[in-house]
Amino acid sequence: MPQVEPSVLDVLMEAAKDAVSYEAIAVVLAAADIGTNTAAAQQRDALLTALRLRLSDTGKAQDFAAPLPGDPLKGRPASLSEVATEHLEIWSAYVATVSNPFVQGRLHHLLLAAGHGRKLDHIRGAAAGYLDAAPLLLATPRRLPGLMGATECLRRAGDLARTFNQTDLCKRVTDDMAALAGRVL
Repeated sequence: MPQVEPSVLDVLMEAAKDAVSYEAIAVVLAAADIGTNTAAAQQRDALLTALRLRLSDTGKAQDFAAPLPGDPLKGRPASLSEVATEHLEIWSAYVATVSNPFVQGRLHHLLLAAGHGRKLDHIRGAAAGYLDAAPLLLATPRRLPGLMGATECLRRAGDLARTFNQTDLCKRVTDDMAALAGRVL
């Protein structure tokens, strides 16, 4: 497993601090000066792939395909099935290191969908990451995008919890959705 590059990790965590979307994190990460280190550049590219793949709207909770609209591919994979093993290893290294639940949930979800690593760890990690990210997204200064992001995180957590029969997480999703509805109303 590759060693996490501190310069990339620092930029990723700073970008994720107040971000309400994966694309917002990706824009900051892509523009950051991480030096000329080849490993850092490779890790940044792998993380950009992770941030820019999106869930397709086919009803399959684990189907990641196509970059976000308007994102030029710039040599990155267009679907999860095209992702190189090296990228999966980088995602595995970062999922154990990042402290932002929004990013953690995403990386666990991608690793689950790719069948890389322990399935139960990724199911629970993705759902918990999304659940923990929802209140952070609601607290951002950008109210509407934060609300939309929180709602999406709760939906993804619910899909994962139901699909993989995680009853404790289902209860937490239900409670968090009820709290969100109460807050909005």
